[in-house]
Amino acid sequence: MKLSKMIKTLAFGACIGTGLISNANAGILDVIKSSGDANIVLTYFNRDMGTTYNFNAIGDEDTWGVAYVTVIDANDNGTPDYVFGAGGEFLTIMFHGGHDTSTTLASATVNSVTAPFQITATAGVVMDVYLTTTNPFTAGQFAPNGSADRSGNTYANVTTGTKVLSLTSDSFQTFFNASTSGTGNAFFSVDAGNSDATWASLFDTNKQNGGLSDLHVQFTTNIPAPSDWLVTSNDPARGFIAPLPGAASMGFGLLGLIGLGRKRRAA
Repeated sequence: MKLSKMIKTLAFGACIGTGLISNANAGILDVIKSSGDANIVLTYFNRDMGTTYNFNAIGDEDTWGVAYVTVIDANDNGTPDYVFGAGGEFLTIMFHGGHDTSTTLASATVNSVTAPFQITATAGVVMDVYLTTTNPFTAGQFAPNGSADRSGNTYANVTTGTKVLSLTSDSFQTFFNASTSGTGNAFFSVDAGNSDATWASLFDTNKQNGGLSDLHVQFTTNIPAPSDWLVTSNDPARGFIAPLPGAASMGFGLLGLIGLGRKRRAA
């Protein structure tokens, strides 16, 4: 291969990896990298087990669930950079271990509805994120069998890939009414020791919750849900992606080499 052609090939690959050139067929990790030094939004579909008006269930696991990412907006500009299944890749999520620390029943206005809501604070929620090529749907449905498909902290067709991120909740609050459903708000921080190093370095930025957290998760839940699931939701998680050290400079440096090759040919 001629030197000039090799330089162009290397530069093009580096620019795709750093987001300098968009690529509709780029993998999920490349899409996330392209967000470097910007907000990112991951929209997810979730099924959740929770505690319904059970004020004595404090201390044990009170909430867990599974989810998959439907859309990634790498620059928080309203334009999808990844949609479910693109490139044959999927991001799936299992969260578990959450235990209620307080729960009260009080009148509240949620989604323009004023009613008695169970207001619950939950701690210790672990969110494990998997990169997989296995479609998480079973017979055309997501997690249709509820708790029957859970084994420990694994779930059929959800935890089948490579765990790339693990996060732990910093705060987690929900409002729930058995008739009108509810809403929730949570902040998570990356557990670098249980995450892939590259993914951890991208997401571990402390840009949420006043500099205390890495991911802001919001959800508006709907009922009924299939099987023994309590609720479902389809909502955003917002983070901030750090540029990988030296990635941008490598891309621009190789672009400079292209220019140098052109100058040499002109001479």
